[in-house]
Amino acid sequence: MTVADRSPLKDLLDLDRFRALARQFGAIWPAFDAAAFPDARLAGLDALSLTQRLRRLLRPAGPARQRAAGFRARGGGFAGGGAPHRARFVAMLVPDYIGQYGQDHFALPIAALANFTGLGSSECAVRAFLRRDPCRTLNVMKAWAGDARESVGRLASEGSRPRLPWSFRLDAIAADPPILARLRADPSPYVRKSVVNHLNDVSKAHPRWLLRS
Repeated sequence: MTVADRSPLKDLLDLDRFRALARQFGAIWPAFDAAAFPDARLAGLDALSLTQRLRRLLRPAGPARQRAAGFRARGGGFAGGGAPHRARFVAMLVPDYIGQYGQDHFALPIAALANFTGLGSSECAVRAFLRRDPCRTLNVMKAWAGDARESVGRLASEGSRPRLPWSFRLDAIAADPPILARLRADPSPYVRKSVVNHLNDVSKAHPRWLLRS
């Protein structure tokens, strides 16, 4: 990591980044006022954490279905430049947005989360769908567990973890992990590590279930 990369991660969302993202949003929604957008949302920015800056940036703008379609179509264009690990972190902003505002239009936002997870992570965002509509979301995540892309397989395991760090708990599905049987022998160490973490979460509340399985 270079000296330049040691600045706080929240500084990724500075004035220049806000302006660049505003231009990208404007390309998706012609009515979006890209010129006025940054100045309207920069008040008190220095005191905000990275997550708070994400939420300040990603307030609703335009129809929810159009937002999800635009995000999915543009793919990695929102990740920005810079060191790879920092670009991946910035790429989390779109899944975060979809998790907050895309739940009323299930199919397209869920597909967008799978599309974006390889750029950064969609694991926290998908949990909003799990909490609101667990049966339908788990059915999608079971299909993700069979996806050839390791990032999507990992999303199936990591997103459904009962005690994922930096997210709310999902105790309702903790006793019967619906995804892990398909992923235990996955060829990717990246996926298998998530499965181990998932099983560790389960063991804290249901050790007997884990021993039986």
